[in-house]
Amino acid sequence: MAIKNGTKVVEGQYPYQASLHLKDVKILKAVVGMNKLDDKNAVTYEIEKIIKHELFMENIYEPKFADIALVRVSKDIKFNDKVQPIQLASSENIEDYPFEGISVTITGWGNTHLCMSDFEENTNSLFVAHQTIYDFEKCEEDYTVYHKSKHSMLSHVSLVNCGMMCTVGHEYTCKGDSGGPVVTGRGIQVGIVSFGMKSLPEVSTNVWTWYEWIIENSNITNNNLYL
Repeated sequence: MAIKNGTKVVEGQYPYQASLHLKDVKILKAVVGMNKLDDKNAVTYEIEKIIKHELFMENIYEPKFADIALVRVSKDIKFNDKVQPIQLASSENIEDYPFEGISVTITGWGNTHLCMSDFEENTNSLFVAHQTIYDFEKCEEDYTVYHKSKHSMLSHVSLVNCGMMCTVGHEYTCKGDSGGPVVTGRGIQVGIVSFGMKSLPEVSTNVWTWYEWIIENSNITNNNLYL
């Protein structure tokens, strides 16, 4: 996906954002400390392991349940003013839950021209979109109605489930931003961009829901909820 109607990010403004470089649908490296993709000062880390959720199945006719993965780099990332970890939403803290009406930011480098009525070149700069968390039950209903109208044979399939959250706003994502962070004003990452459809709310993986899985499959502890 790509940010549409968003604004360019000031250098160092979102130091938790990383870029994953892929080839033939394989992640080759992680790059941190940059706002522009061609930044010569960015730092590259080799990928040691990718941990996908065991329940995730990438099927166009099924919901993207458990659309979450962890990427382990080959060595510890060095933090500075341009590279920082992000605090994750904890299921042990109700204040971290993505309640309806909470404002969030989403950042990404996607292909902006794919979502623009007038042509715009692929962005080299990191963009930010401001959205609001949408009522989950309404979101589920919106997608159910849409899915029934498009796939009558699969009307029993719900595209939105309890492992997800929804957001809306004039600024939104498009192709190229999937996997990007959804962050509240408190600096808590509550979501991971997953998918969206025209004129419908955007859907992200709910970090709060998958908190225990993240703990079990990473070096994060309850006392250090940063990734």
